[in-house]
Amino acid sequence: MDRLIENLQKLGVGRLLALGLGIAATVAVIGYLALSTTRPDFVPLYSGLDARSAGEIATRLDGMGIPYEVSGPSLLVPSTARDRARMALAADGLPRQGQAGYELLDGLNGFGVTADMFDATYWRAKEGELARTITALDNVRNARVHIARPARTAFSRERVAPSASVVITTASGAALTRRQASAVRHLVALAVRGLEPARVSVIDSFNGLMPGPDSGDGALSVDDARIAREARIRAELEALLTAHVGAGRVRVSVAVETDNETESVTERSYDPEGRVAVQTDVSESAENRTEPAESAVGVSGNLPEAQADKAKGGSSNKSETSERTNYEVSEVRRERHKLAGAIKRISVAVLVDGTLVPNADGEPQWQARSPEELATIGKLVRSAIAFDEARGDTVTVENLPFALSASDEATPPDSGLASAVAGNVVDLAEILGLVLVVALLMWFVVRPLTNGRAWGPVAAPALEPMPEDEPLLGYDGGADAAPAGDGEDDSLAVAQLAAPAPSDHPQVARLQAIVDDRPDEAFAQIRQWLHESEEEAA
Repeated sequence: MDRLIENLQKLGVGRLLALGLGIAATVAVIGYLALSTTRPDFVPLYSGLDARSAGEIATRLDGMGIPYEVSGPSLLVPSTARDRARMALAADGLPRQGQAGYELLDGLNGFGVTADMFDATYWRAKEGELARTITALDNVRNARVHIARPARTAFSRERVAPSASVVITTASGAALTRRQASAVRHLVALAVRGLEPARVSVIDSFNGLMPGPDSGDGALSVDDARIAREARIRAELEALLTAHVGAGRVRVSVAVETDNETESVTERSYDPEGRVAVQTDVSESAENRTEPAESAVGVSGNLPEAQADKAKGGSSNKSETSERTNYEVSEVRRERHKLAGAIKRISVAVLVDGTLVPNADGEPQWQARSPEELATIGKLVRSAIAFDEARGDTVTVENLPFALSASDEATPPDSGLASAVAGNVVDLAEILGLVLVVALLMWFVVRPLTNGRAWGPVAAPALEPMPEDEPLLGYDGGADAAPAGDGEDDSLAVAQLAAPAPSDHPQVARLQAIVDDRPDEAFAQIRQWLHESEEEAA
């Protein structure tokens, strides 16, 4: 212990300060790394929570003894406790996103609950359940449902139909389509007895009131159909061309022009040459008539000759035949009904990226596609859209370089090592910091200690044996070396050692260089030798 204290005193204030700072830094880094390694890895438990749900979950986590951190709208818990926390929270019905549902009825008991209280709670629960169902639809972030169900008064014959309103906020900020609004109307109407879809108002938070089924505004439905048709054609073309040019190397734009007018045409045509006898009537008539002879009045009429002429009287026969034929003229009747939304023209623009081929230096260079390949792509597009030149359809295929294609091709894919380094930057920084501190400690503290600069006497470097006739430490060889302690002045010997005579022997020169470089250690070593000699002599 005394030897350790003595050696520490020989270090000096500067070396002791450096040694203390190095030890303190090492302890601090080791402690920080120990805390970092023992600290659990926090992962998101739930994201996008409202304040109420986040507070309920935080209270439940405190009761379970699970540590958590709040990062914006997310709750972070240790990765080892995430699954257990989710199971426990699900058993408690958490998180409760949006309005409360039928769990409101669980808190009601039979004591102290009036019919009005139960009715109000029931409709609140139904509104919450409907809001949850609507929120589950695609592209819907939040929904609120309000149901108006007027109570019937006593002695009232008038029955008021219920109504409802729904406020929807889409996730992407895009407009709610007419089809989605119709689905929401029917969903709410079928959930409430006596509610008609026409009495359900759907309000988009970005575009206001959505037209109802009886609004008479058919332009919106035509536009929705046009947009859906354009999206379908664009998706089909991109899928078709991606199979050849590769993913991300083609862009397709489709514009469909539709006719928004409804037209009904009725047409009749007659063919005079196409007569057809449909009815023929034939009638025949015969008539026999006899006329009596005329007699003279007076004496002449009573004469015998007059009586003979009277007996001869006149007679006639008459017959008649008639035929009537009815004809129908050939008639063609055509009725054509043209509904709104018919396609008038389709315009398609296709932008295709080129290929990247290595140049003489091995770097990727953009190369345009051949005209034959572009013509083949154009044929595929025309066949896919049922191209009609008489209708005025147009298809344009261009080959231009994409802005990011070259960099994407030049950049090699991320390897496993690169992804591992990117995901553990903090851990790697901590390890590098520890290595740096250890290196500094080894260089400024341990190295001087191992070299003998801090702890005084160290073993002398091994030297090759020297001939006995060679002078040592500047001894000129003119007289015999006096043994230590033979009565001569030790200071003289030390002076001779401190200022050795020049010598050309390599071993002596090396020893002189060591003494000049480390005088304190040389004196300490000589003192130790003298002390050992005295002990051996005793």
